[in-house]
This record gives sequence, C-alpha cells and structure tokens, in this order.
Amino acid sequence: MEVINHMYRDEILSKDLHSIDEYMKAWMGFQDKFLSENESFKRYEVWCKFSQEKIIDGCSKMERKIGMKKELKEKQLEMEVEKFKSMLELKETDNGDKDHLEEQINKLQKEKTTLSK
Repeated sequence: MEVINHMYRDEILSKDLHSIDEYMKAWMGFQDKFLSENESFKRYEVWCKFSQEKIIDGCSKMERKIGMKKELKEKQLEMEVEKFKSMLELKETDNGDKDHLEEQINKLQKEKTTLSK
C-alpha cells in the first residue's frame, strides 16, 4: 500500500489541477502507470479500493476549490463596485470621470452577474 500512496503523491497531489476534467485525466495516467508497474491479480483489488476512495475525495476537494475561487472573484467584484460607487457619492471627480466610473460600475456588475450564474 505504501507504493501506491507514494505514486499517488507523485502523480496526483504534486500537480496543480484546476478542473475535474484535469483531475480525471491525471487519474487515468496514474492508473495506467500503476497497472503497468505492478503485476498480479492483487493489483486490481488494491487499485479499485484505493482509487474509489481517492477519486471521490479528490473530486469533492476540487469542487470546493472551484467554488471558493468563484466566491472570491464575486467578492472582489463587489468590493470594486462599492469603491466606484463611493467615489461617485463623494463627488471626487469631474463629470468626465463620473461617466467613466459609471461605465466601470455597470461593467463590473454585469461581470458579477455572469459569474453568479
């Protein structure tokens, strides 16, 4: 079991994967490598038990990571919108800048709406 854990760290955990598709492709490569390097019927039993647990766990982590990035981006957009609104309310700018700020606010709000979907 130590061999498979070591291979798992090298083939999966060491990579910076950004989507479930990337994660599953890495698993396919890991599976091929493990099965080619370990002979006997026992390897299938070990592989099936190990991979089922790790794939479920890894997909859950990947979904949380993607969700956290999305929430962070939404929060950043929200903060930018509030900053521009504050600048408009304080009337720190001339009319030309006000128009530009209003455009920026509208653009950011559209981006946030798109991201939320």
